[in-house]
Amino acid sequence: MIKDKSKLVKKKVQRSDGHMTTVWVKMTKDTFKKKKPAYDIPQELYDKIKNQGEGHGHEVDLTKEEIDTLLKKGKVGFVSAGRNPNDPEDMKLSDAEIDIRDGQLKKDLKQKGFTYVKVNGKYGDEEESFMVMVNDIEKDSMVNLGKKYNQDSIIYSDQGNNELIYTVGDNEGKRHKGSGFNLLDQETEDFYTEIETAKGKKVKFSLNFDFSKLVKALKNLMLKGGIPDRYKDKGFTKVGVKKRAPDGSDKKWQVLAKKVVNGETKYKIVSGGYRGMDDYTQHKDEDRQDNFWSRMGGKNSAKANDPFSPLYWHKKFGTW
Repeated sequence: MIKDKSKLVKKKVQRSDGHMTTVWVKMTKDTFKKKKPAYDIPQELYDKIKNQGEGHGHEVDLTKEEIDTLLKKGKVGFVSAGRNPNDPEDMKLSDAEIDIRDGQLKKDLKQKGFTYVKVNGKYGDEEESFMVMVNDIEKDSMVNLGKKYNQDSIIYSDQGNNELIYTVGDNEGKRHKGSGFNLLDQETEDFYTEIETAKGKKVKFSLNFDFSKLVKALKNLMLKGGIPDRYKDKGFTKVGVKKRAPDGSDKKWQVLAKKVVNGETKYKIVSGGYRGMDDYTQHKDEDRQDNFWSRMGGKNSAKANDPFSPLYWHKKFGTW
């Protein structure tokens, strides 16, 4: 039995049968030597953003200088768990379901030991409320995350060499390349990515790509429920939220709907329910409910699955 363990440390080793075991070994000057960055960033920053080990990943706060260094010299990836606008089934997911998927993405990052930063952005009409910049990650891992969360594409940057990589769909495997990034003024209102620093200041930037080819792809990457200003002016806050129809309308409610038509995201205000007439939530008559859906072609009809049809929302809201 070892009596004096003051100069010993525990170390995991593999036994001859392949199993791992823990043994005591003598300390050397290299025992606690820090792992050096694989790329040219300060040791202190690397220790902050490097893989923390299985189950120990977490969100980190970065300064403006650290963000600048990572975009120039680090390995980072950008991924969302939002809706894929090129997948009709994905577009049917509710905000609650998307929130769950967002949470699962963060859980996966933590389980795999990655550090990450919350990111906001705006590309055209679409705004992203949750995306992450993952630090110290390899390209294959980023692509796999994109596939798992059914993302049209992810962005990967290795020491300033940028790639937008399509992860699912008809363009799977295709990519666009670019180099470097541009820091933007806070007055910039479109085509930017934004990170809030540890001190609450916001850093806006854009990675360099051929935007003539990528505007649509970047919109898709950043998509998660943002709406054009013209609908905000009419009182809508997000897609899929029912609100009272305006006074004077013969309808009870309105909802802002969205779907992809020929590769383009379209919006429409859908109205439903007749004022003065009870719906299922009021009369609770199952026979009337069955008769209604029988007249309308059933709950699996084309209209009942079309977000631009009131039937889709009657089914979703349970009003019929």
